[in-house]
Amino acid sequence: MHRISSGKVILALLLSIAFLSTAAGDARGEDSVEFGSDSLGNAFYYDRDSVKKKSGTVTVWTATRWSDADRRKFDMVAELKKQIDCPGCERLSLKKDLLKIKCRENRMRRLAFIFYDREGRALYHWTGPAPDEWEVILPGTFQDVLKRTVCQ
Repeated sequence: MHRISSGKVILALLLSIAFLSTAAGDARGEDSVEFGSDSLGNAFYYDRDSVKKKSGTVTVWTATRWSDADRRKFDMVAELKKQIDCPGCERLSLKKDLLKIKCRENRMRRLAFIFYDREGRALYHWTGPAPDEWEVILPGTFQDVLKRTVCQ
């Protein structure tokens, strides 16, 4: 019989609770702080209330609000549909990510994500086992700005 560790069960429950509470509220979160934008009009936020710090690691919900210009320029929906089955993604407006950041090691990984339409309705969500691979946070990126903000 395959046994599931209590840590994995707790993580799954916490992510489910976080997903449900986030999906029920405003699409950007209750206490969102804009930490950047780009030349295409995309805006980047983090939810101040979601920041959890423990032993040099931070877990935080972020949001990216895509501009119409960006969706047209990169044909984002077509690329997305090549990767996942996402009914309604033509109305995609916002993506929320639950990120885990290793502050001192300058690395991060995604624990969950949710796509929303303009009305704040969830279109697609993924919550799964966190991958063991950590991405390097490159200097000067929005992830770097986020890390410097939430890790202080």
